[in-house]
Amino acid sequence: NIRDEMEALGPVRLTEVQEAQKQIINVARKLSDDGTIVLAGRGGEEMV
Repeated sequence: NIRDEMEALGPVRLTEVQEAQKQIINVARKLSDDGTIVLAGRGGEEMV
């Protein structure tokens, strides 16, 4: 599982983590723009 993989990697530089997070966000935004996924807003408004 992912936790095991993270433990096996050991410490990771903060800059590497931040870059990976940016890449994930960019992919999520593209999928959202394409209509493939729906991202919930921060307002917490319930969708029905």
